[in-house]
Amino acid sequence: MKNLYTIFTPLSAVLTTVIAIALTAITACTSEQPKAEEGAEAPEKMVGEWELNSVLISIKTAHRTGGDSVINFPTPADWVKLMQQKPIHTVYRADHSYEATYRNLKDSIVALRLGVWAMPNDSSLQLFQQDPFPDTSYIDVRFLKDGAEFRRFRYDYDNDGNKDDEFFGIQRKISSSK
Repeated sequence: MKNLYTIFTPLSAVLTTVIAIALTAITACTSEQPKAEEGAEAPEKMVGEWELNSVLISIKTAHRTGGDSVINFPTPADWVKLMQQKPIHTVYRADHSYEATYRNLKDSIVALRLGVWAMPNDSSLQLFQQDPFPDTSYIDVRFLKDGAEFRRFRYDYDNDGNKDDEFFGIQRKISSSK
């Protein structure tokens, strides 16, 4: 299996776009794995501000090369170092709209993803991105004490025509008042 450093350079142009789409819902600031949370209704738990913590993407047979690749940002510092962007900041509003903001290290907005979200049950998040282009994401979610785990399966991150790639991310909820 190739590591991040051997695939990052050839994929850098594609990665920013792919990760931006994949991470619309991802965010958290500590590398500790929080404990699962019980209680509040799932849609109510989503409302608020979230920030990227960690990301792991497994790409099967990357770009039809026959080998698997892993993209791993275990901490926000790793994300900043390799992507040259601040951790993604996502706001989920009570009206079911969302906004994911991508900022460079000078705090200028480099990308903005807007759409609506739904939770048909307490472990499924659906994102219907409307701007800058239409995209739909179906994500398994598990709420934690101060954040959430997000898993996205059956997606084609490397655009090889096969929906065989997987995404796992942790985000931290930084505010419930949106």
